[in-house]
Amino acid sequence: GLALYSATKSYVHEFTVAFAKEVREKGVYVTAVSPAGVATDMYGLSQRLQHIALYWGLLFSSAQVARRSVGALFRGRRDVVPGWANRLLIPVVKNLPPCVTRFLRRKTMRFQK
Repeated sequence: GLALYSATKSYVHEFTVAFAKEVREKGVYVTAVSPAGVATDMYGLSQRLQHIALYWGLLFSSAQVARRSVGALFRGRRDVVPGWANRLLIPVVKNLPPCVTRFLRRKTMRFQK
């Protein structure tokens, strides 16, 4: 699963936001990037499903994430979540009961290679 990856990502995000607050008065800008879905082989999706998800804005290319992240850094943002679907789905999924997330996980496993 993705437990270790998710826990590490959460730590890095919280550390980055805290660090950004500490160094801002010294003129140093730091942005925590939480891209959620990036079109890579990490999720085990076929190229066809990745292409569909890119088209609908559910996944982003690494270049898109980089452009949005650098743009957020230059605007002085401490935290950025690229994409409307990611900004919507992250809080929704976090607040779902565990039985629902387990059910969804079982159903979406069939899309992985």
